[in-house]
Amino acid sequence: EAYASFVARSKGLLDNISSNPMIAFTDSLMSAAYNNNPRARFITADDVVKADYASMLALYKERFANAAPFTFTFVGNVNLDSLKPLVEQYVASLPGGKAKASINKKSVVMRKGKVENRFIRDLETPKASVCIIHSGKLPHTLPNLVKLDAFNQMLDILFTEQIREKRGGTYGVQVSATAEKWPTPTFSMEIVFDTEPARREELVNAINAILDELATQGPSDKLVSNIKEFMLKQHADNLKRNEYAQKTLRKQSFEGVDIEKGYTEAVDQLTPATLKAFAKQLLGQGNRVEVVMSSAI
Repeated sequence: EAYASFVARSKGLLDNISSNPMIAFTDSLMSAAYNNNPRARFITADDVVKADYASMLALYKERFANAAPFTFTFVGNVNLDSLKPLVEQYVASLPGGKAKASINKKSVVMRKGKVENRFIRDLETPKASVCIIHSGKLPHTLPNLVKLDAFNQMLDILFTEQIREKRGGTYGVQVSATAEKWPTPTFSMEIVFDTEPARREELVNAINAILDELATQGPSDKLVSNIKEFMLKQHADNLKRNEYAQKTLRKQSFEGVDIEKGYTEAVDQLTPATLKAFAKQLLGQGNRVEVVMSSAI
């Protein structure tokens, strides 16, 4: 009964949101970015109805029957003497044998090359929604993670100054640059914004010009200096947060990268020249996806 109720609620919710234009936009983006991989799409009401409860329950039991591959981390203001018996009672007592978990090398990966998908949609408020994704290979090291963070912040500043404030073409450009260790070391950088349909091409060209300039001319000394100052201040604040400690332990355990040791040195080594070379390294791989959903001009 509980599962049937869950299916009914989920089906109703998914039926309701299926008409939302942003669902179509995101679904088109995922199809373009991941080459129509069935694992990279929105779940539908039909998917929920077809899901087999017995198979899901069997999968759950199989994954949790052996805790050997699990890693447990504890952070915060705790008394170790009080924590130890609780860990022994609730963690050490879990069933475990030889670790069997492994990474699926054929899991969801970004497609290579250049892809564009532009489509018209009737929208209540006329606009064009744009998402540009650059992706490719990137060794998963602390210096690269620091440079990727700095590159993300450079774009935040430059897009705010040149796209939002100077051109007044959008309320803001969102940038999200991420790196993954598994299944292979890669990066992806998403650039998302809304604008008037008639100004879409202008703003896309302006964004491309900013990226090209970073890869050919590099950022200014002042911009790099400001970003380094901010990153070091942010890092000092992060050291006081449990979430950062948890993230550090998780990345060290799962990805084999210590994002704490050597962090300040990696930031200190950022220069206009190193970030120019990094921008060229990222953008020069030629993997670019552009998806546009627009009302008619």
